[in-house]
Amino acid sequence: MSNIDKEMEIIDLDNEDITSEPDLSEDEIVHEDETVSYDENTSGEAASDETASGEAALDTEHGTTTHSERSHKRHKKNKKKHKNRKKGHGIAVALILFTLLAALGVGGYYIYSDYTGRVYSRAIIEAGDVEVTPDDFSKDPLKPVYFADGFDITAIDTKSPGDYDISLTSGFYSYTSILTVEDTTPPVAEIDTVTLEFGKEVTPSDFIISIDDVTKVDVAFATAPDLSKGGESPVTLILTDTSGNTATYDSTLTIIPIHSSVVIEAGDDMPSVDSFLLPEMGSDNDGAVMLTSAGSIDTLIPGEYPVKIKLSSGTYESRLIIEDTIAPVITVKDFDGYITSDITPESLIETAEDSTELKFSFKEEPEFDSEGTYEVTVVATDMGGNTAEAVSTLKLIPDTEAPVITGAKDITIMQNYPISYRDGITVTDNCDENIVLKIEADSVNPKELGTYPIVYSATDRAGNTTEVPVTLTIIEEHYDEATVYALASQTLARITTPEMNNMEKITAIYWYVKKNMSYTESDNKDDWLKAAYYGLALHKGDCYSYCCACKAMFDVLGIPNMIIDTYPLRIIHFWNLVDLGEGWRHFDTTPRIGGGEFLYMDDATITAYSVAHNNSHIYDRNRFPGIQ
Repeated sequence: MSNIDKEMEIIDLDNEDITSEPDLSEDEIVHEDETVSYDENTSGEAASDETASGEAALDTEHGTTTHSERSHKRHKKNKKKHKNRKKGHGIAVALILFTLLAALGVGGYYIYSDYTGRVYSRAIIEAGDVEVTPDDFSKDPLKPVYFADGFDITAIDTKSPGDYDISLTSGFYSYTSILTVEDTTPPVAEIDTVTLEFGKEVTPSDFIISIDDVTKVDVAFATAPDLSKGGESPVTLILTDTSGNTATYDSTLTIIPIHSSVVIEAGDDMPSVDSFLLPEMGSDNDGAVMLTSAGSIDTLIPGEYPVKIKLSSGTYESRLIIEDTIAPVITVKDFDGYITSDITPESLIETAEDSTELKFSFKEEPEFDSEGTYEVTVVATDMGGNTAEAVSTLKLIPDTEAPVITGAKDITIMQNYPISYRDGITVTDNCDENIVLKIEADSVNPKELGTYPIVYSATDRAGNTTEVPVTLTIIEEHYDEATVYALASQTLARITTPEMNNMEKITAIYWYVKKNMSYTESDNKDDWLKAAYYGLALHKGDCYSYCCACKAMFDVLGIPNMIIDTYPLRIIHFWNLVDLGEGWRHFDTTPRIGGGEFLYMDDATITAYSVAHNNSHIYDRNRFPGIQ
């Protein structure tokens, strides 16, 4: 067989109808001008299966043989038949041959010999996409077989079971064989489980994802499921194709005995468990519990949220659908300002009400490029997509007013002192809230004594510019109270406000010093002004600079304070004492390896810390009596 050997069963008769295809002896001849047509159809059938070597095995009344073995037997049989005829009819054959030769001439005849059956009378295939060729009916590869002229093999549906006539030719002969299409394969399906809302119907097809079969397949329940009860139940499906082949599959039907969803409006209270129950379930609802925490769902945010409900028959999941169907309510205000004003939809809103978050936009983006009166439509959109509109009237004029720079003045600093150009400087504008202050100080060298020019400038969106020139003078280092207290005042202005109480102010000092100073060793332990200057101006120093910088700021605030040191002098360490009206408390901003916060600490606490950390804060109590 050809390309469908593995899908085709071949049936043959060893006893062929001699009238359909004559078995001519060597003595039989046919005139070359005669047209001879034979029909090799036989009435007998025998099935064959494919052998391991790929040859068709033929099951005949004489036994099972392969195609090549049968050809060999037929050849021997023919030879024997020829010998018997020569022996029994030699004289008759000679006379016939002599007569024909004399009448027609030897050169005008063909002699046919060793001819046996050329095609099989029937081929059986399994229904499907099978390509059928003439070779599938051929017995002898040396005797080619073709589909008859005008016969269209593609007109045969190999997916439809049945018998089909096949018209073939081989040599001078014509044949009609039978192609049998059989369906012996049961359907194959991919099955799904089904979850059903109570009160809904279900069909067998609802469980089917896909079916693989060449013929139409009917699906039925082995036993109709009980739809009156909630929970899970087994389901058996029977699949039957057109040829009667069947397959059985098991699945599961889950009936949800609660509402599949509950809908509320955004902003409503969370519904109770009763809102999810079906009255039809009766006693099954007894003891129903909502397992989903009400606090886990924000009813102000539209969407779908899973909600688990526990009944006596099991735990089920419903959906809480939060919808926002109510449009917002807004009012807007009119605006008189400048063409370059920062006008946004939000800046025009006067009041806005909605259960969900609102976003504002212009219905059409306006262009404020010239003086005049404009009407703009402000649109408010809530989380549900509901909108509200309101119209605002804008009267705009050009901005010709330059920004105002205040606080810019001549600066005098000591050599190597870091320069804070922006301290005390503010910039305002009549319409631009986020105006940028620029400083031109490229020529300044803080290490060189001298006078340097500085220019402050600011430009608004309308292009109006203000410039303020000042002078920076760098002088030789010197340390006096006026300089140190000026530095302390500048620092306090940045980290405190007048509304703060003293406790809040010393807390601000504590964290400012800890975060902005870096620890470096120093030999200075007796000039507190120099130490405070290094702490406040250069933001560095040892424990003495830390506590002196704090002292300068305490002095400016008028808070009683003292500098305290360790005794005996194993390792010298300085920190502060402050009094806020409750007695002296410890205040130490120096970073420590052992950690700890020493902000307004009582004496018992710091003493315990000192004992645990190598007497870090031991002191002479005769020099510092009365510490709380």
